Amino acid sequence: MLRIHKGTLHYIEEHLKFMWKLLNYLFKKGVGINIVNKGLYSALDQATTFYPNKQNADLLRKHSGKTGEELEAAGN
Repeated sequence: MLRIHKGTLHYIEEHLKFMWKLLNYLFKKGVGINIVNKGLYSALDQATTFYPNKQNADLLRKHSGKTGEELEAAGN
């Protein structure tokens, strides 16, 4: 059985709240979100696959966020 300490869950919750605030700030500043890293993963890939968070993923989609696969198919 996996045991997670209460402090760990608190840290994860705080991290997700910070990411939400950071994403909103970046959108207000007009920062492009459809940038991929060396592995061809975008911010949306991070929000849906590696660090699943529906709230952040929905926010990225709302602001035209695309997965690395979608960007590659579109030729970006």
